[in-house]
Amino acid sequence: MNHQQQTTILMIHGLWCGAWCWEHYQRYFEQQGYRVIAVDLPYHGNHIQHPHPKLAMASMKDYLQFVIDIIQSLDEKPIVIGHSMGGLLAQMLAARNLVQKSVLLCPAPPAGILAMRPSILKTFMPVVLIPNFWAQSIPVRYESAKYAVLNKIEDEEESHRIVNQMGYESGRVLFEIGAWAMDLQHTTFVDAKKIQTPMLILSAEYDNIMPASVVWEIYQYYKHTAEYHCLDNHAHWVLGEKGWEKICQQIQQWIE
Repeated sequence: MNHQQQTTILMIHGLWCGAWCWEHYQRYFEQQGYRVIAVDLPYHGNHIQHPHPKLAMASMKDYLQFVIDIIQSLDEKPIVIGHSMGGLLAQMLAARNLVQKSVLLCPAPPAGILAMRPSILKTFMPVVLIPNFWAQSIPVRYESAKYAVLNKIEDEEESHRIVNQMGYESGRVLFEIGAWAMDLQHTTFVDAKKIQTPMLILSAEYDNIMPASVVWEIYQYYKHTAEYHCLDNHAHWVLGEKGWEKICQQIQQWIE
């Protein structure tokens, strides 16, 4: 890579998280000479104990516009790496021709792709049972996070450390992603035909919150421009599970 002409990588986190979750990836790619921007989406990152008053009704549209504003301040289109819900935002950005390339890590699906799997239902049922959840800030639950996201993190102390950095999430965003058929604004719809830039889609073998079968359907939606791989012996927390370095190497090889 030409270190005098740094390519920008923009990293977008998933539900309940913040820029902190990219600590390993950010360090790795900076050491390879890339300029890395890891964002805290609106009302994330610094509101672990108490949710921001505006979070409950924040929409994916708000998250998207926030990232668009960052991209438009750059000198060139970035490479975008999105994890989970951040992977859905990466799809929405690609459809707007705002990226060079996209890397989707265990991404959430756009409207139109059915993601109902037993493990997903088990993960989100406690949220769905909250009255009017779509108008509230939803706190992370350790039991759900351990089952759905951190099931390949063997060290219990490490699992607690990760969850303790998580915060709240917008109930409206959860509704827009999970109940897209009832979202009259079609917030998470992505027109696949508008995406012409290269896309790398990575699923994980033991992912409970975004099973590989769902990610495969996402790949089928974009297969005219996408490449797909399933990461063996990984779950959803590909950002920090044992072997994350090899995932970074795989991404770097694809980018370059």
